[in-house]
Amino acid sequence: MRNPVSYFCWNNLFFGSPLRGARGLPHFTFLCTCESASPDAEGSLGGLGQRLVRDLGMPAVVAMTDKVTIKTAQTLIENFYKQLRASGEVDSALHEATATLAKRGDLTVPALFSRLGGRPLFSDQLDRELTNAEIKYGLQRLGELLPQRAPTLQLKFEIPAQKLENILAADVAALSKPALKEREQVLEEVNNLCEEILDLNFHALALDRQPPTYDSRCPFRGLYPFRVENREFFFGREQVIVQLQQKLAEHNFLAVLGASGSGKSSVVLAGLIPTLQQFQPGLVTTYMTPSSNPIEQLQTTLSSVQGQCSILVIDQFEELFTLCADEAERVTFIEKLLSLIPHQKVVITMRADFWGECAIYRNLKDLMEARQKLIGPMDAAELRKAMEMQAAQVGLRFEPGLSNSILDDVQGEPGAMPLLQHALLELWKRRHGRWLRAVEYEAIGGVNMAIAQTADDVYNSLSASEQDQVKNIFIRLTRLDENALQGEKRRDSRRRVWLDELVPTGGDLASTKQLVQRLAGEGARLVVTRVDESTNRQEVEVAHEALIRYWPRLLKWLDDNRINLQLRETIRQAALDWEKLQKDENYLVHRGARLEDAQALAKHTSFLNQSETNYVSACRELRDRQKNEQEARRRREIKIAWATASGALIGLLVTACLGLETWHQKQQAEITKAEALGRYSLSLSDYHEDLDALVEGIKAGKISQEYKVTQPLVIEALQKVVDRVRERNSLTGHQNSVNQIVFSPDGKILASASDDKTVKLWDLNGKELQTFKGHEKEVTSVVFSPNGKTLATTVNNSTIIIWDLDQIALAPLLNNACNWTRNYLTYSQNRPEGDKHLCDGIGTAQ
Repeated sequence: MRNPVSYFCWNNLFFGSPLRGARGLPHFTFLCTCESASPDAEGSLGGLGQRLVRDLGMPAVVAMTDKVTIKTAQTLIENFYKQLRASGEVDSALHEATATLAKRGDLTVPALFSRLGGRPLFSDQLDRELTNAEIKYGLQRLGELLPQRAPTLQLKFEIPAQKLENILAADVAALSKPALKEREQVLEEVNNLCEEILDLNFHALALDRQPPTYDSRCPFRGLYPFRVENREFFFGREQVIVQLQQKLAEHNFLAVLGASGSGKSSVVLAGLIPTLQQFQPGLVTTYMTPSSNPIEQLQTTLSSVQGQCSILVIDQFEELFTLCADEAERVTFIEKLLSLIPHQKVVITMRADFWGECAIYRNLKDLMEARQKLIGPMDAAELRKAMEMQAAQVGLRFEPGLSNSILDDVQGEPGAMPLLQHALLELWKRRHGRWLRAVEYEAIGGVNMAIAQTADDVYNSLSASEQDQVKNIFIRLTRLDENALQGEKRRDSRRRVWLDELVPTGGDLASTKQLVQRLAGEGARLVVTRVDESTNRQEVEVAHEALIRYWPRLLKWLDDNRINLQLRETIRQAALDWEKLQKDENYLVHRGARLEDAQALAKHTSFLNQSETNYVSACRELRDRQKNEQEARRRREIKIAWATASGALIGLLVTACLGLETWHQKQQAEITKAEALGRYSLSLSDYHEDLDALVEGIKAGKISQEYKVTQPLVIEALQKVVDRVRERNSLTGHQNSVNQIVFSPDGKILASASDDKTVKLWDLNGKELQTFKGHEKEVTSVVFSPNGKTLATTVNNSTIIIWDLDQIALAPLLNNACNWTRNYLTYSQNRPEGDKHLCDGIGTAQ
């Protein structure tokens, strides 16, 4: 049965209460609720303690912020009073007592409310006023301690300090009443600041009293993962660590999976590894990430621990699929990894959304299915314990209600841990001595905006040219998800690149390195740098993928430039392969339209780095050389073609004049001329002179059409150049359902059969070439002959109709060709007068 609860106003507890003795209120109060207390009492103790100190003048109150077990409460109180008796200082006694219970699961950090200002609980206060010299000394000491304990309050201190400096030049007895009042007000302001920052009043500081010991270490990792050296600040995952330890005791392999930001790396490096080393002191940890050269990374990592008892940690295993582009190397790496497992322990961490990439490697898939642990997000209790125990390790305290506000903001956020840690890091930078204040939490924008605000603050502090380079740096450090369909959530992720890849064309390595160091420095922590042991080259990567997801400016950069960025990535990969293979021109893969796009991209200032620029230049030089060779060959072919055509025409004229030959010879001469014009059209097309190629093709096509002959070369020339200039469209034109679609044997034409009683021919760009309307009922199927010259259609599965494609192939090509060249022929100043009427009577202008 629960204890009965009585409700009453807080001040009734002391006014008229037996607790109020002859000398007034107690000198110190410890407020605590046990397990059987009413839930209503849990949230009220902090407010009660604050009012006891603020409104009733009690020197100090300690209040638990959550109920605890009786055993925990007794242990805490015993340790606290033992330390209090030894030092006489409430603050240090509470800190020492709390630290001894850091591993208890039900302990929350108590809140301390105090007016002592660093003085012992029972002490005699010096009543006299401070002299000007003592005030000046106190200001000097406060100014020296401020940067370490409250750097953001520097300005708040400098203003009253300057006012006091001005007043201290005069004798106090000579000051006017307004000046004395101002002196008292400014001293009170400085005293309040001193008590908040140092837990010591200004009077004691000016008289050379030492403030309580202060731990200036930052316990919060921001976007960086926790590692072995940070294990004393890692809390909240105790249960998961035990589970991982048990799984690894059963088998040498363990895959730790989880969403980005779930804390996979931290729980392995700062939780599992230190726990294993407690039981096996000689255990050596080897760490690697796959990067773009996983085999080399693996060999370098293992060579450092030969002959030692070690555990291999492969962090960010998804890099095997995002950064390593060589499938053969990927397969070999997996084989080598699997061969290691019988001989030593291996732990990998990987984003769970890359599980599908592992599934195609059967041995790896089978092993991971059997030996994996999925890490879920931390719940509210784990997050509370993590943040409050981290703070307690260095004596930090949350203002009442602040920890609840932070937890409310972080609930439901994917990747809560890095968001929380970054917000706490920014809050620590704005600490007020040992206090983390709600006003500063609001100033950083809370959990959701803290990352964006930090990144924006760094970005806005740079010059215009540096901002352009930082934009380029972060875009290059982001791997674009090229597989996401329209409307799907993209899996953009971080990637590691060489430092020299970040140097734009015309830039220098030294300034880029300096800029990267600023991004990685204590004021930013946005990127991470390291030296690759296998290559001895410096690498750079984004500190955490949360920055990619939660920095609006970066998201806009990626969305605005996505097409160009994807093109640049193809250039980057090709340039790396080209340089790796001694600049073999067979690896200059950007040609034709792709090269034109690459050249346009190279004109953007600082968009390509020097390696990529050199690659594009080499592609252009190869194209120009081949173009010159092609031009020379074209001129030879044209010379031969016109010689043949001229000879045929001369022969025709001679024959006509002499009357020695028949009309058939004239026809042959015209057909030969059409062949020559078709060949000329093909040469112009190869030279990318598409409109002139169309004109010559039309001339050849009209001759073929006039003499009713089928000339494959002429059709090929027209088809080739028409394909180059026509728009790409969807196949829309049927008025009813389409029953079947087939490709021609050469793959260049599609035929579609429809319930609208027609069959249509299409090119690969979606243009309609021809419609067959001689069907009486629905067309159910269609098929090409093996040579592609005949089409067979089936009507209602009972009647077969045969169509001769040779008779219909030329007309639509001429129509399309004229549609694109009609205006060119009419208005061009470079075409002969006769060409302007070349398309008269053919097709309709579009």
